Amino acid sequence: MARRGLLLAVVGILVAGLSLVVQAETDKYGGTLTFGATAEPAKGFVPILGNGMPDLMIYQFCAEPLTWGGENYPSELRPILAESWEMSADELSWTIHLRRGVLWQDGQPFTADDVLFWAQTIQDPAAGAVYFMKRFYVGDVPHRFEKLDDYTVKVTTAKPVYRLMQDICVPLIPRHIFVDNGITSSGLSTSVWNTQGCVGTGPFKVVSYSRGEAIILERNETYWGGRPYLDRLIIRIVPDADALVSAMLTGEIDWARLRTGSVDLDDIQAASHLTAITPLIDYSSYVGVNVKKPMLADKRTRQAMLMALDREAIVGNLLGGLGVVMNAPWNQVVTAYTPMIGYDYNPDAARQLLASVGWEKGSDGILVSKNVNGVSPGSRFVIEYSSISASDNLPVLVQAYLREIGIDVTIRLIDQATLAAENDGKADKPFDLMRLNFGYFGSNAGAYARAFGTGDASVSQTCYDNPETARLFTLGSNTSDPAVADTYYRQAAEIVWHELPVLPLFQQMRAWGINKRVHTEEAVANPGIYSQFEFVGRIWVDRQ
Repeated sequence: MARRGLLLAVVGILVAGLSLVVQAETDKYGGTLTFGATAEPAKGFVPILGNGMPDLMIYQFCAEPLTWGGENYPSELRPILAESWEMSADELSWTIHLRRGVLWQDGQPFTADDVLFWAQTIQDPAAGAVYFMKRFYVGDVPHRFEKLDDYTVKVTTAKPVYRLMQDICVPLIPRHIFVDNGITSSGLSTSVWNTQGCVGTGPFKVVSYSRGEAIILERNETYWGGRPYLDRLIIRIVPDADALVSAMLTGEIDWARLRTGSVDLDDIQAASHLTAITPLIDYSSYVGVNVKKPMLADKRTRQAMLMALDREAIVGNLLGGLGVVMNAPWNQVVTAYTPMIGYDYNPDAARQLLASVGWEKGSDGILVSKNVNGVSPGSRFVIEYSSISASDNLPVLVQAYLREIGIDVTIRLIDQATLAAENDGKADKPFDLMRLNFGYFGSNAGAYARAFGTGDASVSQTCYDNPETARLFTLGSNTSDPAVADTYYRQAAEIVWHELPVLPLFQQMRAWGINKRVHTEEAVANPGIYSQFEFVGRIWVDRQ
C-alpha cells in the first residue's frame, strides 16, 4: 500500500508538471504588442508596390513570397509558399511546386493562378512595381510564367538565371481580390486594397488603418505555418521621436527603433522595464561620386577624398558609435566580403595625392587647377553634394573634412523624386557627389552590380561603367556555384576598392528599444529583414 501511495504521488507530481508545461505553452497565446513607427506607409499595403519602411515591415507581418533568400528577406534560400523547385537541364526553365493547403486571409485557396497574376502584374509597367520589375526580366524579355496545374508553375527565362528563386523573392498578391473587383494594374495603387489593407497569406492581417494614428493587425487564425501567439499587433504612428521614446518609457509602446547618436539609448537602458539591442545590419552608407565629371574623373582624386574623411569620427559623432567603418565596397553580410587595406584617415597624404593630380592650393585655401586633365587651368575645386536627408549631420561632416584638404563642397538638399528625375537613365548625370545607401541586399554580391558592374553609365548610379567589373559581375551571375561566383565578385571588389566610384563610409547598427514583457526567443531575430524576425507569429508577450 505504501508503494502504491508513493507511485500515485509520483504520478501526481508528473501530471502536475505536465499541466504546468501545457499552461506555460497556452499562456503564450493572446495579448497585444505595440510597435512604434515615425512614418506612414509610403506606398500602401499591396506588397509589390513598396520597398521602404514601414511598408516592408507590414508586408513581412501579412504577406509572403515564394521563397526567402533575396533582397529584404534572410539570405538563406528557404521554401515559403513554394515547397520545392528544380531547374531544367538546359537551364532555361524552372518548375516550382507550390505549398498546398495555404489560404488567403479571406479564406480563398492560394493556387498557381495567383502566381501567374502576381508575376504578370509586376511585369506590367502600368502597375507601378518599378523597383521589382527588373527581377522578372532578362534585359527587355520578361520571364514567362505558365500554369502546369493548380499547384505547379513553370518559369522560362531568356537565358539562364541561376538566382531566379532569390530574384523573384517578392510577396504574392491574390488574383481574386483584384480580378473580382475589376481593379486593373493602373488602378492598383489607388484601390482600397492598397490604401486600407491588402489580403495576404501571412500570420497577421490588417483590420484597420487610421492615418496619423495606427495600423491594427490581428492574428490569422488559418495561417498555414501554425496559429500565431499574439492576438493583435498595433503599429502606432508617432512622427515625433521624443514622443516615441516617452511612449516607451510609459509602457504605451513595446518596441521601437531609436535614434542613433542621441540620448534615446541611455533613457531606454535606464528604464527597469525596457532593454535595448544594437545589431549590425545589412545597411551601408556611401558618398557616390560622378566619375564622369572632370574634377572627379581621376581615381587619385577619389582616393584622396576618402583619406580626407575621418570615418571613425563620423561613426562616433553621427551614429554614437553604432556602426563600423567599411573596409570593402560592400558590407560584411556578403559572402564575397574580404577586408581590404588602405584609405585610413590621412589628410596630409590626401593633399599629396591631389597635388600629383595637378591641383595646387589657392590664396583662400581652396584648390585650383594647375594642370588637371580635363579641367581648365585656374578653375577652383568647387563641387556640390546632393543629399535627400537633412535628418543628420553627415553632409555637413563630409563638407567640413573635404574643405580641410581644399575642396569646396556646397550641400544641396533634394527630394528623392527630383534626384531620380535628374539622374536616372542618363549617361550624363548632373550631380557631383550624392548620398547613397545600399541595404538589405543579402549575402549575394551580385546585387551590387547595379552600382559597380553595369557597364553602362546610364544605368550606373555614379556613371561608373568599367567593362572589366561588368564582365566579372556577369561571370558571377552566370555560374550556379556560389563559391565560384564569389571568386569573380572578389576580383571585382579589388578593382572597385582601387577606383572608388563611391566612397564607402560605414555599415550601420540599429538601436531598438524593447519592453521586457516581449519574448522573441522563438521568433529568431534577423536584422537583415525590416520586421526583424524570421517567425513573427512566434512573438509572445507577458500579460500580467
